[in-house]
Amino acid sequence: VHPRVARADTHETDEDRKAAAKLFSEGQHAYHASDFRHAAESFEAAYARAPRLPPLWNAARAWQKGGELVRAANLYASYLRKAPPSAPDRNSATAALRELSTKLGALELHAESMSDLKLDGVAIDLGDQSSASLVVYVTPGAHVVEGSHDGKLVRQTPTAIAGTSVSVVLLAPIEAPPPPPVVVAEKPSRGWSPIVVAIGGGV
Repeated sequence: VHPRVARADTHETDEDRKAAAKLFSEGQHAYHASDFRHAAESFEAAYARAPRLPPLWNAARAWQKGGELVRAANLYASYLRKAPPSAPDRNSATAALRELSTKLGALELHAESMSDLKLDGVAIDLGDQSSASLVVYVTPGAHVVEGSHDGKLVRQTPTAIAGTSVSVVLLAPIEAPPPPPVVVAEKPSRGWSPIVVAIGGGV
């Protein structure tokens, strides 16, 4: 299970745009040939080279057609975060995500002070989201969410239930204050005992 969304390079060049157009065309041919995995990978690669809504939308559709519901749901969610209200495919994406969310669970991750976030041992690419509030669609069942804070591992093991969302909070470990220093009281020095003095005087 990997909610990874291809990271787009915001400093695209003419070469990036040409490569994206070629990859998008490749994805369309694969989609029409029912090679949905190849299509989805091509669309994601096109989006990574030149971030546009059409390849993102098509990648989500291709993954859904190929039975990769988790990847499809996360891409639909990414599309909806980016698409303006007037986007022509927004209503379709909303309906598709609503349908998928009945079969999947959602983890609402709150990990503001964490780095190296992982889900089931795989690094989470934040994409267009913030680690302070990250929503990830997953298969129903037990999962492991991990993060690092100052080199210390923090882990939660939420159980996702289809059609519901679970809040998962990764907090920095609270270090116990150091124990107070132990002060050893020195025993006061004593003079000669009265008995010794009396005996000494008798001598």
